[in-house]
Amino acid sequence: MGYGGRAMELLEHYYQGKFPCIKEDGQMKRKTNCVKDVETLQLLEEQIAPRTNLPPLLERLTERRAENLDYLGVSFGLTGELLKFWKKCSFVGVYLRQEASSLTGEHTLIALKNLSNNGIEWLSSFSSQFRTRFINLLPSSFCHFPSTLALSILQLRNKEIEGSITRRVLTRNEIGVVLSDNDLGRLSSFTHNLIDHRLIADIVPTLAKLFLNHNLSPTLQLAATQTAVLLAFGLQHKTMHIMCEELDGMPEAQVLALYKKTMRKLSIHLDEVCKDAVRERIGNEMEERGHKKMDQVTHMKALSKSLADELEEAAKEIEDRQERDKKKMIEELGTNLGQYIIKGDDDDWKDALKEGMSAPKGAISVRNKRAIQDMPIPEKNTDKEGMRKKKKMKR
Repeated sequence: MGYGGRAMELLEHYYQGKFPCIKEDGQMKRKTNCVKDVETLQLLEEQIAPRTNLPPLLERLTERRAENLDYLGVSFGLTGELLKFWKKCSFVGVYLRQEASSLTGEHTLIALKNLSNNGIEWLSSFSSQFRTRFINLLPSSFCHFPSTLALSILQLRNKEIEGSITRRVLTRNEIGVVLSDNDLGRLSSFTHNLIDHRLIADIVPTLAKLFLNHNLSPTLQLAATQTAVLLAFGLQHKTMHIMCEELDGMPEAQVLALYKKTMRKLSIHLDEVCKDAVRERIGNEMEERGHKKMDQVTHMKALSKSLADELEEAAKEIEDRQERDKKKMIEELGTNLGQYIIKGDDDDWKDALKEGMSAPKGAISVRNKRAIQDMPIPEKNTDKEGMRKKKKMKR
């Protein structure tokens, strides 16, 4: 810390009440002899003599009570060295004159530092407004500023102000108002070396404002040189030749590579924003469908019977229908069922087969031992096992 920084630190401590005053309030008041009527007193009548009870020109800090100040302020001609010093002392810029001074050729900058314990919201508001106005004036009034100086004005070193600033991160729909899908496609094509950098010159100012106004996610981080290149090309509309001179004679190919790397980071971040929006929309649709299904389930009524009871009832209905069909068939056929009975027993069939082996091909006749009328009519089979065998035979 140099002499200037130490002097500012002691001045802040004094106005913050960190230097105790040994004098009481009654001793602080002094009476000074003054001329009561200046208009009636003529020059020839005035008596030149040492005055009494005059206050001292200088006092010890321990003998003088400090005023209760809310902030400290400074006004100076803007240069890189002075700006670096006052930023190191945690002063925050709140005003920058657009016209340069006719005597020094410098722009006047006013910076403040909070001293009160009542909050720093007011200073944070001033700083945010100054930042927005300065960014909007960079293409016109401050286009001749070196990109490093303009970036230094935007970068804060006051941790309290930085912590109080709230980022307004734009959503996918809000970004779509200033950047269309075609613009994002051109940006992606440039990062993949498909088009020239001049074809995206119209969207670079929008990208620079979104980044410098903290409208993008804090996860997107750019190096100081990348931010300076973005500010110079996007807001100050500087040429490649001027940027090479400002960056200490850096080759044009290297500046273009740095510019392309910056655009690639912005393109990747914007693509992630679009992907997150699509994922969120799909998730919301799936959630809505799930809620609809849950509503349908809640409106469904419980079954009066279990599955086993329904199967048993269906099987009983099938059995009853089969019994009715059998009974109806028997009633229709009556006593004529005997004509469908196969005649003969096993011995008769064996004899008939032996005769059929030697006889010419044709019908085989079996001797009938009893008359058809004597054949009994089959009765109703009530045995369930018999019914199951009959079903298997039908199958």
